[in-house]
Amino acid sequence: MKYPFEMPDDVFLLERSSRTPYGQHLGVHYFGFSKTTSYMGLAWSDKLLASLSANALHGGVITTLMDEAFGGACIASLGKTSLMATIDLRIDYARPATAGEDLYCIAECYRQTRRISFVRGQVFQSDPDKPIAFGTGTFMVGAYARPPKQTGESGDG
Repeated sequence: MKYPFEMPDDVFLLERSSRTPYGQHLGVHYFGFSKTTSYMGLAWSDKLLASLSANALHGGVITTLMDEAFGGACIASLGKTSLMATIDLRIDYARPATAGEDLYCIAECYRQTRRISFVRGQVFQSDPDKPIAFGTGTFMVGAYARPPKQTGESGDG
C-alpha cells in the first residue's frame, strides 16, 4: 500500500504495518510521522464491510483506524515510544465510505502534557478535502506503567 497524496516536507516516511495486533489483523498501515502528526491508511477489503448486501463499511473500522493514528500522533508528539490508553474518542461521521476505495487518516496531537495527549484528525478516501469522518481523542501517556510505591508500603500486595 502506498500513500497516494503529497505529504509535507517535514514528514519522516515510514512504510510498515501496524504495531498493534488488532491493527495488523485489519491491515492498518503506517506511512509517516512529523513532530505532531501521523499518516496512516487501510487497504480496502470486503472483510471490512458491515453487510455484504448493503456494501457498507463497518463503523468500527473507522474507529480502529482513528484510534491507531491518534495514538501514533501522541507518540510523535512525545518524541519517544510510550504505551497509550484511550481515555476518550469522539467520531463524527460526515458521509459514507465508498466501497472498494482505500482509507486514510491524518491525526495531529495539538496539545501534550506530561500524562495526557489531545488529538484531532480525519479519515478520508480519494480526496482529503472530503472527509468521511472527523474525530478528537484524549490519551493517557504511559498508561500501563505500574504506579510508584507509596512510602510505607510493603509491596506484599
